[in-house]
Amino acid sequence: MSAPSKKTPKNAIARAEAKAAREHLEFSLLWQIRVYKLPVPVREYKIVKDRDYRWDLAWPSAMLCTEVQGGIYRAKGAHNTASAINRDCEKLNLATLYGWHTLNVTSDHIKSGQAIQWIKAALELYPPF
Repeated sequence: MSAPSKKTPKNAIARAEAKAAREHLEFSLLWQIRVYKLPVPVREYKIVKDRDYRWDLAWPSAMLCTEVQGGIYRAKGAHNTASAINRDCEKLNLATLYGWHTLNVTSDHIKSGQAIQWIKAALELYPPF
């Protein structure tokens, strides 16, 4: 990978780094799902068709979705500004109103194994049809 040019804005680099970190977390969780032999989720699933909100992982037949909350330790992370918190609340509430079971997990939950335990329990409570 080549060094960024002088024309590359710093915020573009920060966004790319945040995306890479988020994808690493999602892939770690997907690996755990595979190890536990759980059903394979759909990635970037759109629950509300007329909105741009996409859930990181979803099991549509179980109406279960999981969102990985990355960047929570960053001063200006993706989920810790006022506008981002408002957006996340709206996204969560819309999913709930549409009858979905939602799980929000952080890097700590993924690394400790808590996230996979929640997903496993939810899939047992709401098995895919």
